Amino acid sequence: MDTVIVAFENAKFVRQLRELLESAGVAECLPCSSGDQVRRLLQRQGACCVICGPHLTDGPSEWLFDDLPPSCLMLMVGPKHQLDLCGSPDIFKLPTPLRREETVLTVRLLIQFSHRMERFARSSRSSAEQRDIDRAKRALMEKRGLPRRRPTTGSRSGAWTRAAVWSRPPGRCWRSWRNRHPRDRASSGPELGPELVLF
Repeated sequence: MDTVIVAFENAKFVRQLRELLESAGVAECLPCSSGDQVRRLLQRQGACCVICGPHLTDGPSEWLFDDLPPSCLMLMVGPKHQLDLCGSPDIFKLPTPLRREETVLTVRLLIQFSHRMERFARSSRSSAEQRDIDRAKRALMEKRGLPRRRPTTGSRSGAWTRAAVWSRPPGRCWRSWRNRHPRDRASSGPELGPELVLF
């Protein structure tokens, strides 16, 4: 099971959020209350993401973000007016009050994204390494008498074509379909109880 760090000043919220994620089989949660605890945990073992409030016991959570490994993401949970004060565009935000299904789905997506970033960082090569690989490929192809491949382009025709612009608004059929299918606001599930609201 994947590992995430749950760091909040409110120990009760940490416990209940941990029970929610672990009972849903999303990840194993490591509880914390300060940025120093998060840093020490990340030195001992890895984690896919850090779920935290806008503030921890030793300072703002935004200070912690720069110390995270590249593949470790941050999900900041709190009231919208406090999340708006966070200026980093790389920190994911989830406003309270939380909904169970939305919280579980968000953490699952962040874990998947973290794995993709980890694979990308692992497979990335320096320019010197790439030059050595290209040189070895050319030598092997010349030794075996294989023709060199022509560079490929982003499309089959070799040129990027812009999609046609929709010059007029949707017709009456779309409006009638939209009126017959109103958005189901209850589909996102019930809200978490007051005991799971941090602020």
